[in-house]
Amino acid sequence: MIKKGQFQLSFSMIFSILVIVAILAVSFYVIRFFLSLDACGDIGFYYRGLDDEIEKAWKSQIYSGEYEGSLPSGIEKVCFGNLNYDSAGYSEEMTYLHSYADENKNVFLYPGAVGCDIQLAEYTIEHVEIEGFWCADVSKGKVSVKLLKESGDALVKLSSS
Repeated sequence: MIKKGQFQLSFSMIFSILVIVAILAVSFYVIRFFLSLDACGDIGFYYRGLDDEIEKAWKSQIYSGEYEGSLPSGIEKVCFGNLNYDSAGYSEEMTYLHSYADENKNVFLYPGAVGCDIQLAEYTIEHVEIEGFWCADVSKGKVSVKLLKESGDALVKLSSS
C-alpha cells in the first residue's frame, strides 16, 4: 500500500546515481592531476630555456643579455647561488631552503612545495659564476635574469635584473 507523499526509488536508480557521482569525482581528480602536470612542465621549460641561454652565452666570446622565463603561480622567487653563503638580505629564503635543498645545487624555487613534490624545486646549471646568494622575484609568472660574459671570462655571470 502506497501512502500519499511517499517517494520510492528502485535499486537500479540508486545505483545509477552513485555511478554518476563516482564518474564526476574521478573526472575532477583527473583534470586536477593534468593541471598540476602543466605546472611541472612550466618549471622544466624554465630550466631548459635558462640552460640553453647560458650555453649560448658560454660558447660566445662576448655576451650580454637577459633571460625571461615563465613559472607557474605560487612560486614567489627563484634563488641562485650557494646555500652556505651568508646572505643577510635573504635569510628567510635560506632558512626555508635549508630544510629540503641539496647544497650541491645552485638554483632553487621559493617556496619549493610548488615544485612538483620538491623534485623540480632545485636544479644545477653548468658554466655559471654566481656571486653569493640572491633571489629574483617572480612577477605575474615571469622572472628574468641577466647573463654576462666578457672576453676573458671562462664562465657566464648571472645577476638579478
